[in-house]
Formats: sequence, C-alpha cells, structure tokens
Amino acid sequence: MITIGLVTFGEHPSLIDNDSRPVTLNEYAGHFPIVELDTPFYGIPREQTILNWKKQVPDTFQFILKANRLMTCMIG
Repeated sequence: MITIGLVTFGEHPSLIDNDSRPVTLNEYAGHFPIVELDTPFYGIPREQTILNWKKQVPDTFQFILKANRLMTCMIG
C-alpha cells in the first residue's frame, strides 16, 4: 500500500481555496490520511502539542516525524 501525504500541514493554501491563512491540521486531514511533521527536526515538541495534534484528526490519521537534527546532521 502507498499512502500519500505532504510535509507540514499549514503551508498548503490550495487545500483551502488559496486563502491567505495557514491551513489547520483538521482541514489538512480532510484531504490526506498522513502528514510528515518537520517540527521535531528543530526541537522536540511538548507533550501537550502532540496531544493537541492527535485531538484534531481521526484515529486512523498518521504522523511521520522528521528526526531531530542532532540525530541527522553530520559533525565534522
């Protein structure tokens, strides 16, 4: 099975008729069953933030978290 989603959810105005505001996670989830979140790359999200994300989407919705930069950047 191939599941298609986009990176982040707030930066896709075509999902909301090109409105100039950020797309909400709930609106995004109306179009895609999965999202890659790059937030963890920059810093580990607070537990409350993650719980809030989960409340906004159906139980079947999936999150892919980008690994934190300390895990993926080469040192040297």
